[in-house]
Amino acid sequence: MLLKIRTLFVLLILCCSTISAQNEADTLKTQELKLVEVRADRISTVRTSAPLQTLDAEMIARTGALQVSDAARMFAGVQVKDYGGVGGLKTVSLRSLGAAHTGIAVDGIPVSDYQSGQIDLGRFSLGNIGRITLNIGESDDIFQTARAQSLAGSLNIASRRFSTEEAGKSLLQASLLAGSFGLLQPSLTVGKAFSRDFSSSLSADYMQSKGDYPFIQTIGYDDSQTQERKRQNSAVKKLNLEGNASGRFHGGGTLDFKAGGLISDRQLPGPAIYYNDYSEARSKDRNFFAQTAYNQPIDNKTDFKANAKFDYVSSDYFNIRSYRFFQREWYGDAVFLRRFNRHFSASCANDLIFGNMNGNTLAVSPARTSFLSAFSAKYESGIAAVTAKLLYTYAGDEPLSTSFNKFSPYLGFWIKPLKTSNLRLRAFYKNTYRLPTLYDLYFSTVGKRNLKPENARQFNLGLTFSEQFGGLFLSLTADAYRNRVADKIIAWPTSDMNIWTMVNVGKTEITGLDMKAETRFHTGENLHWQALGTYTFQRVIDRTNPESASYGKQLPYTPVHAATVWLGLETRWFEVNYTLIYSGRRYSEASNRPQSRMKPFAEHGINVSRTFSLKDCKLAITAECVNFTDAQYEVVKSYPMQGRTFRGKIAVKF
Repeated sequence: MLLKIRTLFVLLILCCSTISAQNEADTLKTQELKLVEVRADRISTVRTSAPLQTLDAEMIARTGALQVSDAARMFAGVQVKDYGGVGGLKTVSLRSLGAAHTGIAVDGIPVSDYQSGQIDLGRFSLGNIGRITLNIGESDDIFQTARAQSLAGSLNIASRRFSTEEAGKSLLQASLLAGSFGLLQPSLTVGKAFSRDFSSSLSADYMQSKGDYPFIQTIGYDDSQTQERKRQNSAVKKLNLEGNASGRFHGGGTLDFKAGGLISDRQLPGPAIYYNDYSEARSKDRNFFAQTAYNQPIDNKTDFKANAKFDYVSSDYFNIRSYRFFQREWYGDAVFLRRFNRHFSASCANDLIFGNMNGNTLAVSPARTSFLSAFSAKYESGIAAVTAKLLYTYAGDEPLSTSFNKFSPYLGFWIKPLKTSNLRLRAFYKNTYRLPTLYDLYFSTVGKRNLKPENARQFNLGLTFSEQFGGLFLSLTADAYRNRVADKIIAWPTSDMNIWTMVNVGKTEITGLDMKAETRFHTGENLHWQALGTYTFQRVIDRTNPESASYGKQLPYTPVHAATVWLGLETRWFEVNYTLIYSGRRYSEASNRPQSRMKPFAEHGINVSRTFSLKDCKLAITAECVNFTDAQYEVVKSYPMQGRTFRGKIAVKF
């Protein structure tokens, strides 16, 4: 089976690579008009049946985000678990369904992790990112992979691309970021648009930090006694390398290739326990991937695309003893889209995935072969749209010869009830089937062969509104939701940050409300204002065993109330941006004992920047202060976050 999958993978790449891009003459024909239309196309976040949120590169920079995890905190319904420091583990969960239910995709191709199923957002660099998009539930785009449709939601990272009007132009972009506690981050991106049809780029991003920030430690269960300490064993060194190439053909087809690698050496701070905060844990990670995406219109009504990817990860984790893991994945998919008329379209997507894992603490070297097939249909008019999807999942594990089969439906719609208003009503239902990872099942320390797959059902009902009132733009969304999860798999951290205990909670009920408001306006010619606010309410209740101490209680680390605020002012001289991240009360234990209650926190940040135009280049200087009130807080119990932090950045672009 492995030989067949490898052969399929190689053939897919060879077939795509043998098609050579041909250059067109640089003329002033109607193609320039088509170019303008494409560049004007914007992602609609209100004309969708399921919540869609997006941040472009400019907005990410203005929020002061240092990593992808910082940007993700600006989305409603997102919970980021952060174990402190630049090098600490950072995972994202949508509406408390768990990190393994949240897909991470780079340029439309999913990222996976056979060790834990939880993608560390710290592995992605912001240097070459053009846009980050969050889908909760399902995207209305039916021209996508089956794997992308198999999860409760996804965070999609899109690389920065040359536009075709930049033919013949070169890009040179360099920046240097320095900050408190030994933070140093230089980055460099070079690119060339060789013609209107072919471009390529290379980028490198290096980060290092001592991570020895001070924090206030509470002695006992109240704040009557405290002591100032310094975070230990928190240094990190990380290098990201990435290359991109894109080609366009006369027949309308496109071919994109991306390859990259990550070299990371991190010290992993342990829990900051009084009298015992020493840790010698260390993780060395090496990651290499190569992926290609081919898109081709077959005729005026039919489109085809194929993706292929190889991913290799090695992890060396040391804490008293050494743990070594190796993961490999071969992935390929093919998608057909048919537009029957201007209202109705349908698609079929088939994904074939093979992955294996081995390590010095695994009793066996497990492998999993998966096949996913999705059939989708969409009807859309000016006042309504309906999207329906049916996903079939098959997975077979070796050497235990176990297999899983499941059909998962999705149905969503939006409707515009009033012709004179941009008010829309939307709703969706989705069923998600999540298998235990190979790590969950076979890791000799905490693996459990009897873990059951999770079965999640999502219900969502929402309203969206957007309107332009002269110089004022206003966008509002509100979504109420109910999620029910059977046999929910919970990963409990142990004394080692890379070692988890996996258990089935049983039944979990999640009730919540996500709200988002965005506005843009100007006062005079030189003052432009922007504001963004999100609010999330969540009740995540254990409904497994009425006799249990955790029955009817909030699941650990889930705040009932959370909010974000961003305010931006742009003048002809400078830009100033303010960010607020708020998290309400939550508990570190399932029983919700008063001793496990974690205090609410609010993190405030501000940055000021100025851009200078110098002949053929632009120079940008930014100064920022993160957590300027020096709030002392924890996202995960006993893992203190950084207090007041200063950063300065200089960037030049030719």
